[in-house]
Amino acid sequence: MEIYGLAVLTALFLLGETIGYSLGKLLNVGDVGGVGFAMLFLILLTNTKYWNEKVSEKTKLGIKFIGAIYVPIIVAMVLQSNIIGAFKGGFIAFLSGGIAVVGMLLLTPLLSKYAKIKK
Repeated sequence: MEIYGLAVLTALFLLGETIGYSLGKLLNVGDVGGVGFAMLFLILLTNTKYWNEKVSEKTKLGIKFIGAIYVPIIVAMVLQSNIIGAFKGGFIAFLSGGIAVVGMLLLTPLLSKYAKIKK
């Protein structure tokens, strides 16, 4: 059931945001990526012995479902933020972002040759 996964994800998100905000204040740079911390905590949690033995299948399925829709939404939000920042940063910032995107698009076929897909 999705609600179980949402509760776990929400708790990890709040923990990650708190750590990201606190670390940003400590370094005097603002927020340093609470979502990244939350995703890291989620990966660490789901790879523990406790998770595999004690957590119900409904919760595991909920985490998979929420994770499947959560990651694309976060990526879209970050991309929108980066594009707005690039336009405000000037031509060089916009150009360097464009070169990085084109470079990764060109590397995708090369990297996909080395991916091992189980059928």
